[in-house]
Amino acid sequence: MIGTMQRNKVKKAVEATRLIHSVDSLRLAEEIQIAAARRETPIEVLVEVNISGESSKQGVAPGAARHLVAQIDTMVNVRPRGLMCMAPLTGGADAARATFERCRELYDDIRQVGAGGERFDILSMGMTSDFEIAVQCGSNMVRVGGAVIGPPQVTEESADS
Repeated sequence: MIGTMQRNKVKKAVEATRLIHSVDSLRLAEEIQIAAARRETPIEVLVEVNISGESSKQGVAPGAARHLVAQIDTMVNVRPRGLMCMAPLTGGADAARATFERCRELYDDIRQVGAGGERFDILSMGMTSDFEIAVQCGSNMVRVGGAVIGPPQVTEESADS
């Protein structure tokens, strides 16, 4: 499943995955908590942060990320594992680097205060076009599907989702 996690897709995602990369609100985390109650093991999540502030991007505001991680950490069936962000669509390598550096600072801050506990250890930044910069900035998980399977194909079904 790629893209924004819609609440009506939570049940399917929880059944099919062990890590959800795009939790951007307490409401979504609560839906995951309910769906994950049927699992034997908790579902792990990354909190998506909109570092660049672009309206075209999903994610919690950087100032709210620590609070959201702490709230998720109180849930029985959901475990926060780290942060995820995406570089801005414009601005090139400099904008990507600034975004990734800010996300790394936020990640370090959350780890320092202990939110998420010791299992809070994933910093997911970088895609096919910018993963080298992301790794230089501390990413330990990159998303390079475009390099593996090619660009996304838009179909009638995916356009309706």
